[in-house]
Amino acid sequence: MARKNLLTTAEKAQIVKLLSQGSTSLEISKKIGRDHRTVKAYIENPSKEYVRPKGPYKKSVTSREKTLLKRSMAKGPLRSSKDIFEDAGVNKLGKSARCQLLKTIGKVKTANKKPHLTQKHKQQRLTWARESLNPCEHYWSLLKKRVYAAGKQYNSIGELWQGVTEAAADITSEEIRTLTESMDRKLEQVLMRRGNH
Repeated sequence: MARKNLLTTAEKAQIVKLLSQGSTSLEISKKIGRDHRTVKAYIENPSKEYVRPKGPYKKSVTSREKTLLKRSMAKGPLRSSKDIFEDAGVNKLGKSARCQLLKTIGKVKTANKKPHLTQKHKQQRLTWARESLNPCEHYWSLLKKRVYAAGKQYNSIGELWQGVTEAAADITSEEIRTLTESMDRKLEQVLMRRGNH
């Protein structure tokens, strides 16, 4: 049974009468139609009376307080609204206002834990990115083809360096411009092939 308003004077008198007759708190709650927790709380401390806090009720919170509430909910989603608000440092809100506000904030979802990238994963990503997107790699590939064109071989480092110098001089500025200007197209191709787009 859900809790209702505070006990009336007649209900309190009825509880005292039934209690003197030997009825239990559960039997009394069923007879007067009130929540068992309300009856039990009154029996434990009959002198306790509800005192309304001074000043107007606070019905909303600031955006900063809402962020703090979200963090508090994430730390303990099964806690009561009172505990969540106290942990967040947000006070002066009634139970109904607290529950309504938490309902508007919504659920807090925690991201699933994923293992960190291994060195192998990182190396694989660097490899395909370097081969597909680095214009310097394409330049060296072009240079290598010209240095070893027609199966040409070199007998010394001096001969090899001379061959590299001559091959580099043969590469025109137009070819370099073509390599750099093709980056947009290559980037789109890589995203379609590797980026799941």
